[in-house]
Amino acid sequence: MRRLSHQHKKTFPFSRACVLLGGLLACAIAAAQPKYQFDHWTTDAGLPQNAVNAILQTRDGYLWLATYDGLVRFDGRQFTVFNKSNTKGIGSNRFDSLLEDRHGALWATTDENWLVKYRAGVFTTYTPKEGVPSWVIQQIEEDEAGNFQIVSREGIAEWKDGRFVTCSLKDLLPAPRGETWINGNKLAWLTEDNLYAYSHGRLSTYSIQSGLPSLKIASVFEDQHQTVWISGVPHEFC
Repeated sequence: MRRLSHQHKKTFPFSRACVLLGGLLACAIAAAQPKYQFDHWTTDAGLPQNAVNAILQTRDGYLWLATYDGLVRFDGRQFTVFNKSNTKGIGSNRFDSLLEDRHGALWATTDENWLVKYRAGVFTTYTPKEGVPSWVIQQIEEDEAGNFQIVSREGIAEWKDGRFVTCSLKDLLPAPRGETWINGNKLAWLTEDNLYAYSHGRLSTYSIQSGLPSLKIASVFEDQHQTVWISGVPHEFC
């Protein structure tokens, strides 16, 4: 018993040091882990409705929200709602998507396939009367030269010199009509031999010969770095 007690006395400081070291290590790990805080905003905080279709932060730091009850700007504390009842130049309250071009203009699409532009505090709505094609707008983007454009299955419309210049998709297609459209955030379609994808003023062609594993395509997406992701039908890409 004495020997065990003697050994215990010798090892106790070492055990206490281990406990102390373990505690410090646990604290260090806890401090290194990121801490997240979630805030929750609803109509009680000033949103016109709880459903938000798109969110974009513009270069001046504001967050813009697209809702079906107006366009919303958030400064970090309060929401400011812009709609056709309180803002000149807005012709619709039903907003779908948002884009800030390289010139600092904010563009928004509406449920009616109209365009609303915000620049230097002024809103302007573009409808077919102002030259917007009567198309179902699939995407708004900029081409590689910085021109704002509307992307649709019917064609491409570029904003140049204060007006829209349209180009039929038939003029872009290297193959006859009759292709199969592909889902995703990128205008893409299939023919018997190739997958075609249009984005940012660029038409890309993918084929089995160029390395595409299969033409059994389910969807095509493009991320923020303009990397194209292609998903195939199960078992075809294995």
